Amino acid sequence: MVNKVKKIVSLALVSLMFAPFLALGQSDFMPAPSEQLGSGLGDQYSFSDKSIVEVVETIGSYVIGILVIVAVFYVLWAAYTFITAAGDTEKITSARNRIMYAGIGIIVALLARGIIALVLQMAQ
Repeated sequence: MVNKVKKIVSLALVSLMFAPFLALGQSDFMPAPSEQLGSGLGDQYSFSDKSIVEVVETIGSYVIGILVIVAVFYVLWAAYTFITAAGDTEKITSARNRIMYAGIGIIVALLARGIIALVLQMAQ
C-alpha cells in the first residue's frame, strides 16, 4: 500500500515538473505567424537595432526566468526527497536545506532583477 502511494506521489511530482513549460507555451513567447510574414525570422530576434540598455534588459529577463524555473525544480526535488524520506533524519534535513536554498535563490534572482532595473533606470 505504501509503495503504491509513493508511486502515485512520484508520478504527480514528475508531472508537475513540466508545468512551467506548459505556461511558457501559453504565453506570447513566439511571434504569431502573421507577424513573421513581413520580415525575416532572424530580424525579430536580432540585437542589431537595439540599444545596449534593451539588450541588457532582455538578457536579464531571460536569465531571471531561467533561475526561477531552476528554483522551482529544486523545490520539487526537495519535496520529493522530503516525502520519500520515511523518517530518515538525514534526508529530512537535506530536503529542508534544499527548500531553504531554493528560497534564497528566488530572493537573489528578484534582487538581481531589481538591481538590473535600477542600473537601467540610472543609464537612461
